Amino acid sequence: MKPQVSRRTFLGNTTLAGAALATSSLFASNLNTGTKKLKFALIGCGGRGNGAIKNFQDACKVLGIEPTLVGTADAFRDKALATGKRHGLAEDKCYGGFDAYHKVLAGDADFVLMATPPGFRPLHFAAAVEAGKHCFIEKPVAVDPVGARSIIATGEIAKKKGLGVVTGTQRRHSAGYRRNKALIDAGAIGDIKGGVVQWNSRVPWIKRRNDGESDADYMARNWLNFTEMSGDHIVEQHVHNIDVCLWFLGKLPVSAIGFGGRARRETGNQFDFFSVDLDFGDNIHIH
Repeated sequence: MKPQVSRRTFLGNTTLAGAALATSSLFASNLNTGTKKLKFALIGCGGRGNGAIKNFQDACKVLGIEPTLVGTADAFRDKALATGKRHGLAEDKCYGGFDAYHKVLAGDADFVLMATPPGFRPLHFAAAVEAGKHCFIEKPVAVDPVGARSIIATGEIAKKKGLGVVTGTQRRHSAGYRRNKALIDAGAIGDIKGGVVQWNSRVPWIKRRNDGESDADYMARNWLNFTEMSGDHIVEQHVHNIDVCLWFLGKLPVSAIGFGGRARRETGNQFDFFSVDLDFGDNIHIH
């Protein structure tokens, strides 16, 4: 019997591949100087941010690079300090507050990992590219059309600057998905005429409001459950499977119609369920 692969292992391996892909271009640019060292910083020191550090370090190991964490930033300094302490970083390189990302980007990091609530991603990405940093930006990259357009525009600037950018849509770096994509492209099952893409799960976590806590602090802590911060379930989590759909079809939908509702959520303003039909034209529908 083949060993089962846990979601945690899958996420780690595929994010590792993405990080390796991003760092490889930076590593190649350093080959002429003979250096195999890389300085990096983290913006967003929650669970995903700390996981991103591990993924990044593993990727560097694969590439023969020695990574050094040179800065952490989080809206809550205790989180930045905790992450820094785990990696031997001096306290004066651990920054707190909603403007802490400026201090990290003013440092000498070559590469910046971004894992804050995604509502902040367009702002942080634009600042990082302006500062000339290579970037890993966790999915989702934005929570609304304005943010998405900002990401696209910043991506064009990064391209002109020759900066490496990788997002957290890890399915595209998974060997299994890539193998199936190649088979479909080769005509193994013919043209895709339709399909169903689902994401069924419980609420990952909720955070209760502390006495006297400001709206900004509470929404930043409980970001997953607020549409303004996470983009809601489709954008924040289902983005992975929708990304596979768009990737395999090779095009975007021409229209979408759907509905959703909220019945059991305990905090925030997200919906509990959605049902959306994506029309890709040529009588191709994905639900």
